[in-house]
Amino acid sequence: MIFQEQMSVPTAEPAPNNSGNLPLILVVDDSPLNLKFLFAALRRTDFKVMVAENGTLGLELAEQHHPDLILLDVMMPGIDGFETCCRLKQNPQTREIPVIFMTALSDTIDKVNGFEVGAADYLTKPVDIPEVIARVRTQLKVANLQKDLRRQNERLAEENEKRRRVQDALRESRGRYRLLAENSTDIISRQTLSGVYQYVSPACHTLLGYDIEEMISKPVLDFVHPDDRKMVEKSTHPGQNCPSTVTFTYRAVCKSGGFIWLETVSKTVCDDKGRPVEIVSVSRDVTDRVELAQKLREHNKELDAFAHTVAHDLKNPVSTVISYTDFLIGAWDKLDEAKIKDFIGNIRSVGQKGLYIIDELMLLATVRKGEVKLHSLDMAAIVTQVLERLELMIQDFDAQITVPESWPTAAGYAPWIEEAWINYLSNAIKYGGRPPRIELGATPQDDGMVRFWVRDNGKGLTAEEQSRLFAEFIRLDEVRVEGHGLGLSIVRRIVDKLGGQVGVESQPGHGSTFWFTLPSAKETA
Repeated sequence: MIFQEQMSVPTAEPAPNNSGNLPLILVVDDSPLNLKFLFAALRRTDFKVMVAENGTLGLELAEQHHPDLILLDVMMPGIDGFETCCRLKQNPQTREIPVIFMTALSDTIDKVNGFEVGAADYLTKPVDIPEVIARVRTQLKVANLQKDLRRQNERLAEENEKRRRVQDALRESRGRYRLLAENSTDIISRQTLSGVYQYVSPACHTLLGYDIEEMISKPVLDFVHPDDRKMVEKSTHPGQNCPSTVTFTYRAVCKSGGFIWLETVSKTVCDDKGRPVEIVSVSRDVTDRVELAQKLREHNKELDAFAHTVAHDLKNPVSTVISYTDFLIGAWDKLDEAKIKDFIGNIRSVGQKGLYIIDELMLLATVRKGEVKLHSLDMAAIVTQVLERLELMIQDFDAQITVPESWPTAAGYAPWIEEAWINYLSNAIKYGGRPPRIELGATPQDDGMVRFWVRDNGKGLTAEEQSRLFAEFIRLDEVRVEGHGLGLSIVRRIVDKLGGQVGVESQPGHGSTFWFTLPSAKETA
């Protein structure tokens, strides 16, 4: 029959006046007349149509061609429409295809059964073509909306999954960041653009002594040494370039009232439009490094002064020796033995002066590097030894020296203390009155130290001169007085090493009292 030929071609050609993707309708009915009737009507309405005479063939075509909608007869031989629909809905490839039942059955129970097995709609035979077309178009629209909804749901599910992965990664990143921050020995902080702490890591307690709660919501400058606040404020102020990073070093105030040096790397964080939103900083304790650098600068400064002083003070005796020697060479034949001995004596005296300078340089080097153990000092014996060493100078200057009958016991290192007394006493003799009247003494102090002192009857010192006395390699220059510039700086180094202090008390016209302190022997016992 003619319609049988149509059924042999599963997919019918679209109408000539249509183009594009037309909806594909599968009609399943055991009546060739119904198939031909619906085929023609649907083709005229610009649908692509394929037909099947039974449920088995309908299932095969549905799985192969995935039609957009199925018109399914209920009463068919073999597997009926209910069973066919049930199998369609069980197959993942066809379960989403909307099914419209066509049946002469009008009982409500039959319609309910149809909806229960998955039907989208119901048509009662004999079918009305306009109604068929209307219901088909409605279900296609519904199906398209459901497809769109599924796609949107899939996209949403995919986006949700991506967001979940991002959130998981963010949580993991935050966890690593917090673990790093909470276990770091450096202070990690977040601040507002106005310089207020939003977050501070626990290292703030280790380095500064503050609890986290004591720093949160407080200005950064509250924890900065007053002398460094302007520099820190300028360094942390967001600039025109964002993001920007700056490194600076400053003194941070500890809860105890002291301070430490912090090196801070501060970065301005920006939003996606390049606008600064906050400041993130990492601060490291560099106190040891800064103090070492300061000591190195002081050491280099001392070396410069040392070299200048050595060159200056050794130049005079060396020049004098050369001058005397040149004179003797030129006038040897004209000088008698007494004059020659006199010049040689002068050369020896000047050479001895140079030797003293070298000895003190060696002592200075020893004090700079040496570490000694403190012992109880026999100060009477030490002073006696000093007076013996200075006997010739005392005679030359006709100095009168008063020494106490007894001394309080102090702790120190005898060879170094002897040199301290040598320097103080020789200065008192050289720079004191004419003739020098010198008194030595000692005074126990309430702080467990003993103050030893030398009082002279010299012209005294101004406040400016006093401030320069114990600086490295400074001397009291008097052209007519012998002296070299190392003495007081050596005394200061010696006493510093032994845990004491040095100083002077003086007024112009009233002489000077030079002193040093040492720990009491009772305190070190």
